[in-house]
Amino acid sequence: MQQLALVHGDLMIGTDGSYLMVTGAQRIQQDLTLALSDIYGTDRFHPSWGSILPEYLGNINNATMLTLVKAEVNRVLQNYLTITQSGVIQQSMMNVANNNNPGASYTTSDVVRSVDSINVSATLDTIYVSVSLTTLAGQSITIGQKVGS
Repeated sequence: MQQLALVHGDLMIGTDGSYLMVTGAQRIQQDLTLALSDIYGTDRFHPSWGSILPEYLGNINNATMLTLVKAEVNRVLQNYLTITQSGVIQQSMMNVANNNNPGASYTTSDVVRSVDSINVSATLDTIYVSVSLTTLAGQSITIGQKVGS
């Protein structure tokens, strides 16, 4: 599935003046980076989109806080997986109805097979998150997110 490519929230434009697109692992990485950096509840069409990670800044840096951060990252991932799996299922049903159209929007590179690890660490004013995923095509993806200064 193709999606407009973004850099720091701006659309990327190619040398020919057209909008650049991302697909597969790059799209998943872009989606999850946005999901972890957007403030929870600010998208009126997807009220569960985003995260509350900034709320943990300034808290006592202990095992409990790191567990809460990891749980929030897991919630964001599960929300994303639910949204994308719903799209894959809908597309599969349409492909069956259309005699398995070879021009399918989703490929095995566009679907997350597994969440391999979630690592979090923090200093007084910064939270670091690293997530490793694998797609159905076997591609490894790492998403790094820094919250705070």
